[in-house]
Amino acid sequence: QSLPVAATNVTATPGTTTAAISFIIPNIAYTPEAYSVKYTGITFQTTEQTSMIRMSSDNITATNQEFTIMLTGLEEDNTYTYTVDSTNCLGTTSTVQMSFSTLPTCNTNGFSDKLFQYNILPK
Repeated sequence: QSLPVAATNVTATPGTTTAAISFIIPNIAYTPEAYSVKYTGITFQTTEQTSMIRMSSDNITATNQEFTIMLTGLEEDNTYTYTVDSTNCLGTTSTVQMSFSTLPTCNTNGFSDKLFQYNILPK
């Protein structure tokens, strides 16, 4: 029995209002273990929030495989800091703090939102 091992190979794949946080669980120290993503926005959503996925030796068929936690309801064009936390009855182990930025919404008409006025003068 020991503290959980920190997740490895952590990556974030952001969208405009979502982000997929992927990671590998190298091994299970003591079951059941819970894995969560704690995240905080820099500009918006500045209160820490947590998304969680629970796993145990009964529903993890192999270690060293990739798992993903999907974050939803994020603000577009915002930077978030996050950690992946591994928790069992003996405590919590966290990854180093990382960050990602959600994407801005693109204008679909292909033109800038700014209007330009051209004056045609006679010669």
